[in-house]
This record gives sequence, C-alpha cells and structure tokens, in this order.
Amino acid sequence: MENILDTNLLNNESLVGGCAAFGQGGYGLMVETAIELGISPENCFAINTSKADLLKATFVPQENRLLIAPEGNGAGKDRDLVFSMIAQTNEDIINQINTKLNGKCNIFFVFYSADGGTGSGAGPAMTAMFTGSKFKKNSGTTPVIGVSALPDHFVGKDALKNTIENLNQTNILLNKGAVRMMFVNNDVYSDIKDKSVRWKTANKDAAELLKRYLIQNFLSDTQNLDFSDRIKCLDHVGQHALCKFKPNGEFTSPFILPEGVNVSKLAVEMPVGYPDAVDKLKSTI
Repeated sequence: MENILDTNLLNNESLVGGCAAFGQGGYGLMVETAIELGISPENCFAINTSKADLLKATFVPQENRLLIAPEGNGAGKDRDLVFSMIAQTNEDIINQINTKLNGKCNIFFVFYSADGGTGSGAGPAMTAMFTGSKFKKNSGTTPVIGVSALPDHFVGKDALKNTIENLNQTNILLNKGAVRMMFVNNDVYSDIKDKSVRWKTANKDAAELLKRYLIQNFLSDTQNLDFSDRIKCLDHVGQHALCKFKPNGEFTSPFILPEGVNVSKLAVEMPVGYPDAVDKLKSTI
C-alpha cells in the first residue's frame, strides 16, 4: 500500500484575514495571532470603552481604533454596562468594519477575554452579530470565529464572576447555533509563575496552531486538505478546537476541546507514516 502520509509543508497565500479585538485582553490575543497569520494591520480593529487602553493598541491604525463609551473612562469590569453600550453601537461598529474591509476577507476573527469588562460584555454578543449580519464578501462565505481567552485559576472573584456570566451567555448562543467559537485556556500554562509570560505563551501557541491550519498546506501524492476545505470546516457553527501531538502520542492544546471529543491514537500514528493506517482504522470500527 502506498504511503500517503509523508507530508510537505507549503505556504498558502489564499488567506486574507480580518479581526476585531474587544478590550485590552482581546487586543493582546489579536497581536500574537494577527502577526502569525500575516493579517494586515489595515484589516485589524481595536474596540474599547477606554481611551487610555486604545492608545496602547499601537499595532492597529488610528482610524481602526473604535471607542464605544462617550467619556472613554473604561467599563470598570462591569460587563452589564458594556452590554448596554453594545446594544446601542453594534450597527455602527459592523458598518464601519464592513466598509473598511470592502469584501476582502475570507475569514474574520473576534478576539476577547472572558474575565474583564469590555471584552467579556461585548465579545459573545458581537460575535453573534457579526455572524448573523450580512457580512460583506466578494464571493463564497466569510466565517466569523470568536476566540475567547479564559483565565487561569489565579484570578479574583470579580473576574471569575464575569467569566461565568460570559460563558453562560456564550453557551446560549452556541446552543442556538448562532456562533462559531474557540476557547483559549490560560490555565494550561498555570505552572508559569509570571502572569504576563503565561498568557503570552498561551496566545503564541494558539496563534501557531491557527497558522498551521490556515496558512500551511499538507500535501501528498494522492490527497490534500486544501484551503477551501479547511475554511469550509470552520464555517460550521459551534465550538472548534485545534490540537497537536507529542512524539509519545499525547495531545496538547491551548484550546479547550468540545466536551465528549475523543482524540483517536490514529491521529498520532498516521503522520508518523504507518503504511497499514487504513487497516488500523477498519479494525476500530
């Protein structure tokens, strides 16, 4: 049997991404991911309730920094306050981003942190609104992926409360089939003592997996999961996750896998090049 499992990595130039970050935590996640994916800064947007936080979004062009609070003093971790602001400004945000992107993107990310104020309050609702809106595109579909950073177990009571409320809202939207979501689990890196290094490591690993999935082609002589196939996979509503495997067969991921997912050992063996991989698969059925 021909070994179809030896792969070559080739750059894929098909990705034209866009992204919006809600809150400072979302912006931190966006920078790592946008750079890894080669997303143009012109297609990146930072949205906040704080003028001071928007000044820190130096990766994003000034005209792409949107303030959703009249005074610009921030939300004080009050996600209910942010949710009420979004109810009044969501159409304006979507229209501004739509106009700027002008149908150029074939995938759009919404980044936010679940435990803060701005990102926690705006993230789930805006992900659903981007998904449900007539998001302008040149052809085909433009999947909107919400990427939510979940805190580690060191967070305080208020942050934990915000996270729980955020996830409750997100679960409602997932059950309605209204969003596509990925969750970055900072607690995977809880053994790293420095908090800044901890979340930067999580962001970088998440960005690396997205890059491998979206930008690199995995080719063989007989088969190929090309870019359009992978975009189609992400176009399904619900929770998505990516993981990688260690040489010993264990899988690791900064993303939280959907509940009940079983990762087959075949996924470990096949990239190694087992010629009898198909027979192994049949024997498990």
